Amino acid sequence: MMKLKNTMKAIAITKAGKADTLTVKNRPLPDMQSNHVLIAQQYAGVNYGDVIRRKRGLFPKNTLFIPGFEGYGEIVSIGDNVQGFSIGDKVLYLNKEGGGYAQYVSVDEKKVYKVNDTKVNPQILTAMLCPGATALYLLEQSGVKKGDTILIHGATGSVGSILVQLAKLNVIKVIAIVGTFEKEKTLKTLNPDAYCINRNKENIAQKVKILTKNQGVDAIFDPIGQAVMDTNLAVLKSQGIWMYYGSVSGHSEFPGLEILMNAITLKGFVVFDQLENRQAWEASMEHLITLFEQEKLSIDINILPLEKAAEAHQKIENGQATGKYVLKID
Repeated sequence: MMKLKNTMKAIAITKAGKADTLTVKNRPLPDMQSNHVLIAQQYAGVNYGDVIRRKRGLFPKNTLFIPGFEGYGEIVSIGDNVQGFSIGDKVLYLNKEGGGYAQYVSVDEKKVYKVNDTKVNPQILTAMLCPGATALYLLEQSGVKKGDTILIHGATGSVGSILVQLAKLNVIKVIAIVGTFEKEKTLKTLNPDAYCINRNKENIAQKVKILTKNQGVDAIFDPIGQAVMDTNLAVLKSQGIWMYYGSVSGHSEFPGLEILMNAITLKGFVVFDQLENRQAWEASMEHLITLFEQEKLSIDINILPLEKAAEAHQKIENGQATGKYVLKID
């Protein structure tokens, strides 16, 4: 068994702040509970949710909060009540309480997934974890089917990039929204059949009406919020579904009249809620890993050392990120 030190390298914050508040310092090892495993991390994922929490101070007050809710590593200690895991197991985890930007993280065993033998490397496993699970569940819960047309905002982000690929695999038509010419090119490598709209060059609503012959889209996948609310209402079919899973531009004011008159379904989504059904979560993870093994899915990865977490946050915050940022932890 690995001999553990009393301290670890970690990034911890106490209040809302800019990206440059993310600096590495020595911190105590996390507390272990009887149903927890202690993971020595090799990689930690960076998500827009981390950026939002840091910017808006969405974490317990008057505490040292370590951002990051997903990663990959090896179990080095287990609580007295843990079953099904052993020291030395290679695992992935999703943990909404945070703790990921650190050498060690303590996680409830229910939120940990043991990685079986796979040819998918740890960097890809880490990168695909949260966005892959999010995209898979979003598509399932939207109820869209073969031949439907969907609109995806942020189509080259970590979740969006997997959504456009899953849609192709399921023969679903995609209208993808991006913001730069470079992202237009990226989109075409992910799903050549998708129609790409650059929001800074074209009017989204007008273009969608032309593409759908004024029918609109069957579903919208929205991590943006307020800035695209009017566009969404203009392009969504009567009885369509609006999957709302993020608020990059702030939360939308509730459009009650439009939802009522057009029988729209507005569905909020948080990936952590899906972990309650252990059997279903494990099946979804196996499915995702198989798709990556078969090279039916891919994800663009940017690997940075833990010390450069601020750089990853700044790129995401400025809308310059394509794909997924992963922190390599010594």
